[in-house]
Amino acid sequence: RVSFDAKLFCKELEKAINWKRYITIEHFEKDTIIEHLIKPYKIVFINENFYLASENTLHETQDVSKFSMFRLSNIKSIKMHTKKFHQDFEFKDFIKNIQTPFPKYQPQFRAHLIEVKLEVSPQKAKFFQLKKFFPSQQDELKEDGSLIVSYKFSQEMECESFIKSWLPYVKVI
Repeated sequence: RVSFDAKLFCKELEKAINWKRYITIEHFEKDTIIEHLIKPYKIVFINENFYLASENTLHETQDVSKFSMFRLSNIKSIKMHTKKFHQDFEFKDFIKNIQTPFPKYQPQFRAHLIEVKLEVSPQKAKFFQLKKFFPSQQDELKEDGSLIVSYKFSQEMECESFIKSWLPYVKVI
């Protein structure tokens, strides 16, 4: 990847976030570098990686999600602009509720959340009782020792690999 001063890079990102300044980033995407003009909101740590949660201005006039997550290790450069932006409060709330690197933003996102219910076999139920795999996890112990767990996601892609990793011990209800 790119060698750079990580401390300086993070300080620039933090300044842009705190001062609500537009930035242009160069980001590696499938072996090419793409330039994005974005409104940076927050640096989040998910699945052992840091991501920049942001509003991508390329999508402002299109009927496409304006939310973007950029993995910090894939950002080649950043350039802070003098122009400031106003934060969208619903967008900030959405970012607070991110559980995976693959969320999908929609206006009034809470109304569009998908509930996923799983039945966990008794031999693996203890793992789900001891650890919340996602912040939205709710569980209910059944008499036979199995566990019903439910999660709320913005799209199915957020939970596919998680469910597959627990097969055949979980069943989607």
